[in-house]
Amino acid sequence: MWTIVAKERPYPPLLMSTVGKSITGSLNSTLGIKLSVVAIVYANESMDWLQKQNEIVREGKKIIKKIGIFAKENIQAIYTETEQLNQYNDKILHADLSAYSIKALGNAIKEGVNRFDTFYVPSYIPILLENGESLLSKKTEEIVRKKVPKDQFADVYISLLTPSQRTILMQEELELLQIIEHHALPLQVFIAHPAFTKHIKHWSWITFNVYNRIGWDKKAFEERTKELYSLNRKERIQYLDSYGVRIQEKQEHLYKSIHFSDTEKLLLQTTCKYGEAKEYRKNCILLYSYAIYHLAKEYAKRWNTTPERILYALPEELIEETFPTIENTILQRMRKCVLLSESGTTRFLMDKDADRFVATTKIGQPILPKTTLKGMPAYAGKVVGKACIVNTIDQADKLNKGDILISTATYPELLPAMKRAAAIVTDEGGITCHAAIVSRELQIPCVIGTQCATKVVSDGDLIEVFADEGRVNIIKKNLKGSQPK
Repeated sequence: MWTIVAKERPYPPLLMSTVGKSITGSLNSTLGIKLSVVAIVYANESMDWLQKQNEIVREGKKIIKKIGIFAKENIQAIYTETEQLNQYNDKILHADLSAYSIKALGNAIKEGVNRFDTFYVPSYIPILLENGESLLSKKTEEIVRKKVPKDQFADVYISLLTPSQRTILMQEELELLQIIEHHALPLQVFIAHPAFTKHIKHWSWITFNVYNRIGWDKKAFEERTKELYSLNRKERIQYLDSYGVRIQEKQEHLYKSIHFSDTEKLLLQTTCKYGEAKEYRKNCILLYSYAIYHLAKEYAKRWNTTPERILYALPEELIEETFPTIENTILQRMRKCVLLSESGTTRFLMDKDADRFVATTKIGQPILPKTTLKGMPAYAGKVVGKACIVNTIDQADKLNKGDILISTATYPELLPAMKRAAAIVTDEGGITCHAAIVSRELQIPCVIGTQCATKVVSDGDLIEVFADEGRVNIIKKNLKGSQPK
């Protein structure tokens, strides 16, 4: 049985061709983690990353048993490799790519893919621990539930596992607020100021997706700036500036007032550190996607083609003698293909072979109708509202303010919809996932890891999210079907 590891993420075949090899090859040779197969299904500019659920659970349990020393070394490796990849990102984004020859562009892309490959080996571990059965989150949940009264669980659990680092969205907001306060200009004057233009250029990658090239444009930054002008900015700056200290102080208080064994405390603190490392690696991946797209865009100019076609090539195909001869093959891949990695080797399945693989692949257990869903709390609170299923950026506009966002798993491009939502419910993810981090930032109720919310809940259903208990109740089904905005 297969499980979805990632959905709608900015990982085209150009990047993933070597990552699959690493997961099914290098992880075993370097860390002793045995994962036999990775299948990535591409169709209609979307992506489903599939792996065998029993393998993820088996290897995740092995890691948790030796979590102490393993995690310390793994987290350090994540930061080291992320710094290396960010050096590459910085080099590409500050280079004059128009001066590069075709050969130099191809070599730059190969260098980036190889660096991403090396980066992804340690960076995959926190993904492994929180997919399948969300092993790490469930283990920490079990520890905390035994230590505190039921009515205190959500607050204690979330507080202990909230990373003290500001998220990248918080950091960007803090910098923008400080620039606004420094210049003290009326809104319309400020958005024409060079300091605002510089800020946009520095942060435009923050929600970038190489498939649809969605990042924050000038209009999006202007809308956000308008919102900030309506706030008590000094108060908001103080809140963001002191965020880490407040989190650390609360965690220190909880560790002093609640008796955890050394083993329990180590697991809780390791989970929190993995949350910080995941945020750091996620930002690097977004910036890397931005850098690779710029390379693909320049390479495409030389062959009078599109960046999207370049992203569906393999690194070894991006040489002058080969690329012009494979455009028809690339078009086939773009329609539908499966990138299948087994035991360190990767191949494409296309046409009938891809259709046959998708048709015969069993993902998850059969889902029976139900009126109550159970997951894990990511941010406490209780909300009643209409459900709106949002799995792709194209579906985001149908979510009205006050709706409850239901998703397989959230990702940065969905942030505008998440800001309009009254609550968030996901199928996948643990306490360190994107939905959990953003819900705490937005301070809206969130239930993660329900396994089946998108399959049981329909657009327009009236539902209750009781996040303190990780519970979602379907109050009334929408018998008229999807309700368009």
